[in-house]
Amino acid sequence: MIEVSVTELRSKTSAMQNNEILHVMDARMNKPIGYFIPETYAKNVFDAIEAIELQKRTELLQRVAKARNEDAIGDGAVGDGID
Repeated sequence: MIEVSVTELRSKTSAMQNNEILHVMDARMNKPIGYFIPETYAKNVFDAIEAIELQKRTELLQRVAKARNEDAIGDGAVGDGID
């Protein structure tokens, strides 16, 4: 991984032509801005992001299902209309 500033990223065309992941930094504040991922790694990165998002959705749906099972409707109670 190569650290570059935004100005270096704009001025150097060679930065875009290599197959390295670039860690983009704000030179004035010395704070990270993000990453530049070349196309050679794009599929792997997008697959990893999709897997993480799927895991988040699955965990949320499991929490909702568990809460619904624990929230039983008793006699005389009014349901929420979701059956």
